[in-house]
Amino acid sequence: MAVETGAPDDDAVPAPSGRCQGGRRRFSVRVGSLAGIDIRVHGTFLVLLALVAVASTAPDSPGPVSAILWLVALFGCVTLHELAHSVVARRHDIPIVEIELLPIGGISKMARMPEDPAVELRIAAAGPVMSLALAALFAAAAVVAGASLWPPTLYDGDILVRLAWVNLLLAGFNLLPALPLDGGRVFRAALEERWDRDRATHVAVRVSRVFAVLMIVAGFVLNVWLLLIGAFVYVGSVAEEAAAEAHALIQDLRVRVVMHQDPLRLPAEATAVDVVAKLGARGHEVFPVVTAHGTYVGLVTEVQLARAPTGARVGEIADADAPVLGPDDLVEASGLLDGGVDAAAVVQAGRVVGMARAADAELAVRHLVRRPASIPPPPPPPLPARSTRR
Repeated sequence: MAVETGAPDDDAVPAPSGRCQGGRRRFSVRVGSLAGIDIRVHGTFLVLLALVAVASTAPDSPGPVSAILWLVALFGCVTLHELAHSVVARRHDIPIVEIELLPIGGISKMARMPEDPAVELRIAAAGPVMSLALAALFAAAAVVAGASLWPPTLYDGDILVRLAWVNLLLAGFNLLPALPLDGGRVFRAALEERWDRDRATHVAVRVSRVFAVLMIVAGFVLNVWLLLIGAFVYVGSVAEEAAAEAHALIQDLRVRVVMHQDPLRLPAEATAVDVVAKLGARGHEVFPVVTAHGTYVGLVTEVQLARAPTGARVGEIADADAPVLGPDDLVEASGLLDGGVDAAAVVQAGRVVGMARAADAELAVRHLVRRPASIPPPPPPPLPARSTRR
């Protein structure tokens, strides 16, 4: 698991749902969803497919079709492993951004890390428990089918036997006490029973780096995948430590600090054609829409305004279900930092008091992390307070 930011591809049409439109996910592709959670495949997966296809042309190999089907089955199990993390996290009110599949495994991207070590332990343990359950299921199916479970095999033989062993291996490997692996999170949660989170993270990261170096060394001798996974663990442990330090600084940061005050509000009764003519070309912007009395209606994008039917009013095409934040909401839990929300109206007592954008929130966080905790981050540059009313 990891906490990362992300956004759809650059050419995506801005939607009033507030999904980010930057290029932070340009290297991954959405392939579907499970339990309402997007599943994305990283572009480097093409390299793995190419390697598997080349290796499957060897004289004793089962062929490229069988190799690709095995890869699909394997990463189906990895997806279920990550889905278990995500489902448990959602039960503890932690939003899930997406699941991303990489050539060396999967990542469940959570909007925030749990504060309670007991909750972190449950989330971390859910993945290995799922893998163990899958191992038992495939082993039972193999026995019923008359296949032998011994000796262990991962590359040839009965597919049920191979899936049983690979899930057992997946569970065992993820239980290594090295961040960002599941075992590392369990280890840190256990340390938090005695120490505070900062010290527990510091110790867990040091242990993780020892395991990472050992895997890298073993990778040079035994298998290149160990080298790659060791490098992933090392880099991931560094990121975990940085994330923990950043969280300690920004955990009390409020939306009012990063929002644009008095943004441009579009009148619901105006026609989209008139609004577009007055706005001019401004890019892919998102605007709050209000009634004549100033009550918030929803969000609308410039692209939606330009594509609206002739005579359509702004209030009719505004999305009332778009993200809404309060000025005292926590930035860390708002979705602005995790790729879940690109822009949201900040509403208080039914009226728009600001617009919060992911880019501004990230800029404020970077300033805060680089400056002493006693110095507040600079506010975002003001937007012109204009109206399209005549």
